[in-house]
Amino acid sequence: MSAPVTTASAGPREETHSLFAVRLGDDLLLLPVDEVLAVLPSEAPTPLPRVPPHVLGLVNHDHRALAVFDLAAFLERASARAEAGARPRTVVVKAGSLTVGVPVTAALGVVSVRASEVKPVSGAFGPRVGGFLRGECETRHGVGGWLDVAALLEAARV
Repeated sequence: MSAPVTTASAGPREETHSLFAVRLGDDLLLLPVDEVLAVLPSEAPTPLPRVPPHVLGLVNHDHRALAVFDLAAFLERASARAEAGARPRTVVVKAGSLTVGVPVTAALGVVSVRASEVKPVSGAFGPRVGGFLRGECETRHGVGGWLDVAALLEAARV
């Protein structure tokens, strides 16, 4: 979960959440900033035998093997192919004891969201994604789904 931050104002303080915004195809997804370890240039992973389709393989990160997780395939979303001129990235996320690389169409950076701006899941991201969302938030990049990274990685564990 993202670390709450209180905002300075004359009135009551409202909790805000720092989230890292990424594009996955047409979807805007928000990851708790304290669960994002790094943003790397994308590279082709070394495939592994006998793994589910959402496990793309391994890449070297920080002198260790890092599993690369195809979030679009796991969530049954349209492929996250980068558009011409886009700079695809791999976002390294960690929740609990699980650390994986997630290829994204674009890494957009940190956004702050006030607690009052977090809305219930509307279903706009589809039924498979909705089960892994903490809520939906309006950001400067559009409406994003706030991912529960721990639940997502646990469900995808092999």
